[in-house]
Amino acid sequence: MIRYPIAFAALEALVDAESPTWRGKAKVRTDGFVAAGKYEESSPIWSDVKPVFMKLQHNKCAYCERMLAAGDHGGAIEHDLEHFRPKSSVVDWPGATDFTFPMGAPCPPGYFWLAYHLQNYAASCKKCNSPLKKNYFPVPTARGGATTDPKSLNESEKPFLVHPIGDIDDDPREVIRFLGITAIPARKTGPRRRRGDVTIAFFALNNREELRRERAELLDSLGHHLETINDPTTSELRKSRAKATVERMLKPQARHSSCVRSMVDLYVANPVQAQELIDQARAFLDSLP
Repeated sequence: MIRYPIAFAALEALVDAESPTWRGKAKVRTDGFVAAGKYEESSPIWSDVKPVFMKLQHNKCAYCERMLAAGDHGGAIEHDLEHFRPKSSVVDWPGATDFTFPMGAPCPPGYFWLAYHLQNYAASCKKCNSPLKKNYFPVPTARGGATTDPKSLNESEKPFLVHPIGDIDDDPREVIRFLGITAIPARKTGPRRRRGDVTIAFFALNNREELRRERAELLDSLGHHLETINDPTTSELRKSRAKATVERMLKPQARHSSCVRSMVDLYVANPVQAQELIDQARAFLDSLP
């Protein structure tokens, strides 16, 4: 998971460029939800701004960093515009039983006033959204009240999940990093340790074969490029090309760039351990049917 930095005003400008009347319509609907005290409508319009988040996130899932199809190639069917805080009926997360700390009470009305708040959106793959995210939103404290904006809710609720869009939440790199192909908490203790543990479990980041396979393939490729860069017998031209490839793999546009960055950082600090993990990634690929 990586941060996709953008100021709220800039996000609004992108939405206005995509759909000039959308924010006005969204406000009218939100006012109706607040008056009714619940989310209720027959024809939602949040998909109208899905392309904004797809482009902002480089067509990657906000949570697992899988690369999805671009909008001009029918990619909208692969992306969901996901509500970070569920717009209705927050229920108990089944995975909470694996932890010893509280995950917050259910909330039947949900966060209805955030159904059309731009800071409550992210583009996600369907697997992260439908079978995993659903209507779950674990928090360690009491839930915030109606009309509270997402930034203030983050400060008061201190949610376990990390929202990577904009700057209203922790940088995901301060919460999750990788040891080889395995996602681990970036901190050993404290709230960020708990956030890391819960977010990793919540999105099954270490239990989905497609994610582990893609990360292993990247580390296999990265290993070859790092070997080229550090081989004294390799020509400067080949080293230069390998360095350029590694730089591309680290860019936000690249799939699983957070995993690649963790490995590059480790390779600098402890090349022996890094090589062992790269070898483990290759062994994992060899074990696949």
